[in-house]
Amino acid sequence: MDNYKEMVKNFALKIMPLVMLEKFEIPNMYFKFNNEDDYNYIINILKDYSKENVINGLENIDYSKPIVEISNLKQFLFYMQTLLEQYCKIKKFRYQEKYLWFFKYIWQRMTPDDFKNPENFLKKNILMLSNNIFNEYYEEKYVNRISLFNEYFIKSKNRLSKSFDEEPKEMIFFLTNIKHQNIYFPTVRYGIYEENNKLICEIGSIQDINKLNINVMNYELYKKIDRLKYKLNKNVPDHLIENVEPKKLISLLLFISLIKERDINIIKIPSMYVLDYEFHEKNNILLKELFDTKNGYENVFIEENKKELYNLSNVIDKQYIISANKTTNFIKLFERLIYHIPSIKIIEYPMELSSYMVLDIENINNINNKYIEEILIKKKIQK
Repeated sequence: MDNYKEMVKNFALKIMPLVMLEKFEIPNMYFKFNNEDDYNYIINILKDYSKENVINGLENIDYSKPIVEISNLKQFLFYMQTLLEQYCKIKKFRYQEKYLWFFKYIWQRMTPDDFKNPENFLKKNILMLSNNIFNEYYEEKYVNRISLFNEYFIKSKNRLSKSFDEEPKEMIFFLTNIKHQNIYFPTVRYGIYEENNKLICEIGSIQDINKLNINVMNYELYKKIDRLKYKLNKNVPDHLIENVEPKKLISLLLFISLIKERDINIIKIPSMYVLDYEFHEKNNILLKELFDTKNGYENVFIEENKKELYNLSNVIDKQYIISANKTTNFIKLFERLIYHIPSIKIIEYPMELSSYMVLDIENINNINNKYIEEILIKKKIQK
């Protein structure tokens, strides 16, 4: 894959037709080549292989669709190759086997800024994937203890996220006891990279992907979690309670505690994922069709199918909610954080200079809720 022409052929003949023309699973986007030589080179290869539909898409760009503007094809393809090689090395995958799959989905995490500079998007993902600050957390580690939860400790585990997820890595936080009864908090998807000699942490989403298993958990603890949610919301203005899930706030605070230990102060929060809404819209149709094909109406009331249908109901036709949770509600979560810790500085608000909210958490002073402070300030745990 170090041959440039081979890289161009793979991109032009495999990736471009897929993301420009695929109808059923992923949102479509178009490519624009700002360098005339790059454009002509791609066109000639497409002509050699009679890819008229792709040529037509390049010559007649549909500006109602997102446009990826490639300024340096050689750099763009080099970063594509490097990113996938890195991912496959960590996951122990074969490069060729994952090429099409990886670059079918990776674009789902692009912000409006990234479509204008996809080379930087890929380079940043390389830096985030190679960052090893939290590598020790690939094994579960104890990170904190909250007095309200008695014998339960808070543990965390780091792992790679999926290629269509918002960031390359994710940190999972959960309560656990000596019986290994685990209760999960929402997962923090993140990436850490260096820019202008400063470490920056990008937090792409905080999502409740691990459902509570009430059958195995301590019911008293379940009630304590509910009480903690109430205590975190006490005296908070209504507009900072609405659509802000306290469990996500807990995960955010625990994660901030970890990055502060590593002297990381700058947090960037994307305010929009361009392809996200349509991705979930298409996924809805696909899931419905798969369920109908597999089960048929006469089998819907079989017990295991009822369970599958219930799980589907949690995601089907929820694209608006999912999108809001990653955009307006996500930004509101950080506004809530600033309310509790007013010493956090807002460096940049979304759509001022970029599509990101940028925060400086160098100082954590005057925390206005003792439970926020207890979650944020890490305690020594002897284990």
